[in-house]
Formats: sequence, structure tokens, C-alpha cells
Amino acid sequence: MLDVDAFTVRVIEADDEVRVLVCGDIDLASAPMLSAAIDDAASRGSGRVVVDLSAAPFIDSCGISALVRAQHHLDGWSALLLRSPTTQARKVFAVTGVDHLLMIED
Repeated sequence: MLDVDAFTVRVIEADDEVRVLVCGDIDLASAPMLSAAIDDAASRGSGRVVVDLSAAPFIDSCGISALVRAQHHLDGWSALLLRSPTTQARKVFAVTGVDHLLMIED
């Protein structure tokens, strides 16, 4: 588990996917840890990497950038899925247009 102040991210294997469980704000300080966790998840060889955003109340442009970079990095190797984003995250995805680039599910 990686930890900076109130931000934590865990990677767990479950069924046919690897989950990245995020807790806390995704911003300039925490986005590199999110990227590292997604890279770790992808290296485990699953066909799908799921980023659970249900406990991430805030995401800024650094977080968006980390997710878009991960999508491009994983393209062709694994599917990246964002699960349960908060209302704030959904608004940011819509305003920035990345809701058309990333797979998002409730």
C-alpha cells in the first residue's frame, strides 16, 4: 500500500481483473502514486485493470492526466475501467471530454 497523508491506493487481484482501490483526493501529490499502482496492476497480466474511484472525493487535472496516460499505455494489453466515480469526478470527466475516452461504470 502506498500512502501520502490521507491518500491510499491498494492493488488487489480478484476474479479475472486487478483492482486499484483509491481512497482520498487525486491531485498533484497523489497522481504519481495512482500511476504507479496502475502500472503495478497492469504488470500482473490480467485482461482488465479496474480503478475503483468510489472513495476518491476529488480529482484534478493531474489525476485526469494519470488516467488518460494509463489508458494509452494499457491500450492493446489490458482494458482500463473506472468504477464508481463520484459526482465530482463525473463532472470533471464530462467537462474535459475524457468521458468519451475512458470506460466508466457505476
